[in-house]
Amino acid sequence: MPVPINLFPPSFPVPTSSETTARGEAFVVEARSCSGGWSDLCGGASSKMAGLAARVRPGSWGGLVLRTCQLAFAAASFCTMGSSPGLGTYTPFYVLMTAMFGQSLWSLLLALLDGCALKFGMNLRTNVLLRVFLIGDWVASTVSFAAAASSAGLVFLLEKDMQACRIYAHLHCGSFILATGFGYVAWALSAISAMALFWMVAATV
Repeated sequence: MPVPINLFPPSFPVPTSSETTARGEAFVVEARSCSGGWSDLCGGASSKMAGLAARVRPGSWGGLVLRTCQLAFAAASFCTMGSSPGLGTYTPFYVLMTAMFGQSLWSLLLALLDGCALKFGMNLRTNVLLRVFLIGDWVASTVSFAAAASSAGLVFLLEKDMQACRIYAHLHCGSFILATGFGYVAWALSAISAMALFWMVAATV
């Protein structure tokens, strides 16, 4: 006949059902307090993200400055790459130009909306508009990063591996590097606004 095994020694306190329920409720309350709103965000990183989102929220001066910087760097990347001699048929460079053109249009549209909101008192922080801005920023930042990364890989291949920039005088790799750098800055600024909008949308859920 099998002997029953006692998993808990006599001195080990066995939690009762009421204690387990109380611990579970305390955990739920603590989890809710971490995601309850702007004032209840937990941790230093969360507080910093909340402060960033408050500074660059749509319809504010911070948001207008951020969109203007996005537009400036995206347009600079597009113009620098488009005016570079020896552009040829390198697909990543054309992808970067297309991504920066789209980023410029998107940032220009949102900058105009921020300006109108500041002048006429429009409310750009409704749930629907925040979600639209969030989707647009995430798409723009993802495409911009992919385009900048592919251009950087091609520039590294031409400059370091193939030594093509030294062999072929018509290739102005300095312009390619500058345009790619502008593209990375435009992506970083777009990612900042995307993260801030994500934080604002998450706080309203």
